[in-house]
Amino acid sequence: MIAGKASVLRVVNRGVVLGLIRAMQPISRSQIAKLSGLNPSTVSDVASALLREDLIYERIGDAIGPGRTPIDLYLKCDGHFVGAIEIGASLSRVAVADICGNLKSYSSLPTDKSNPPQTLSRCAEKLLALSNSLGIDPPRTIGVSISGVVDPGNARLVVSPNLQWQNVCVGDILRDMIPLAENVVAGDTVKAAALAEMLFGNNVTDLSNFFFLSIGESVGAGIIIDGRVVLGDHYASGELSHMAIYENGLPCKCGVRGCWDAYISDPAISSRYTTALGEPIGPDSHVGIGEIILRASTGDEVASSVIKQTGHYIGVGIATIMKALDPQCVVIDGAIADAWELIHPEIMNVLGERPLPGADNFVDVFPVSKSNKECLKGPVALAIQGVFDGYKIMEASPWKTLR
Repeated sequence: MIAGKASVLRVVNRGVVLGLIRAMQPISRSQIAKLSGLNPSTVSDVASALLREDLIYERIGDAIGPGRTPIDLYLKCDGHFVGAIEIGASLSRVAVADICGNLKSYSSLPTDKSNPPQTLSRCAEKLLALSNSLGIDPPRTIGVSISGVVDPGNARLVVSPNLQWQNVCVGDILRDMIPLAENVVAGDTVKAAALAEMLFGNNVTDLSNFFFLSIGESVGAGIIIDGRVVLGDHYASGELSHMAIYENGLPCKCGVRGCWDAYISDPAISSRYTTALGEPIGPDSHVGIGEIILRASTGDEVASSVIKQTGHYIGVGIATIMKALDPQCVVIDGAIADAWELIHPEIMNVLGERPLPGADNFVDVFPVSKSNKECLKGPVALAIQGVFDGYKIMEASPWKTLR
């Protein structure tokens, strides 16, 4: 239990107050006390500390009725900067962002799959150069997203099949290069994108329980419960590519039949389109997902049919997940979301046929927020959450979470 540990409680209270300011600014100290249940004197002490840290600022608000004029609190975007690193299969991206999530400077470099420490060290050098060009100190908090299984408590990459990296101590490498970096927050790319949707998305107000589905070369997911990213006992939650949706269905690259990946991943969509055209499948027959969506939008009936089928298959998987998680909504990321007018009705038709027992309404399904299509939103979200929380507590439950 964390009760009784005064130093931890102070940091927890700090995160609560800072989170409310970020989400509901402008907001007064009394409003924070009412919403959080914290003692007004505790809120005042935390706010004073945040003012000294230059993370927030105050301004006289509008008087409402008799009594004292409220003093509203705001997040000070330019009062704190974070670093963001996104390690991709071929390209790595680096940026400095402000505490509100706005990118201030950006760069990229090739990913050297053969040498993880060198790639991370070069990213650190880029981050130092960007900070210097902005005339600011190196960031004290850095968010790093990598596709794979990541232990965020130790900022360690367990394994990344895409990169063929294993047991890489991301935090140690970056702190060696940037000694001022007190907090390195590492996470899986999809889970980081889910966190970004919660922090920066504009689909739903107070989004705290949802399922984030990423569709690309494979299928991945981020699960948010009570405002926390669910990690799983082995940090591998959301690996849904090989969830079976049809017994004895289409063959999957994993060797099993009926996996979700075999129906909704970009390669699966391309293969289904090529087959529908009656063309042999080979290296020269590949038609990318972007081209298929373009053809569907210009009247290609085969392309339109294939995209609609994909919407149906997405709905079949969501219907199963919906019954396990009972989310507020589902958010879909990936190129297929660009065909929203075609896939959304198909998804909702399936969910209507397979409703959640006892639910009055369908679960809403949205495309990822437009603002979160920008690169590096995931690692920026990791870094900002690191600043807001400022502590790490591993849950006793096997369903570990990252706040």
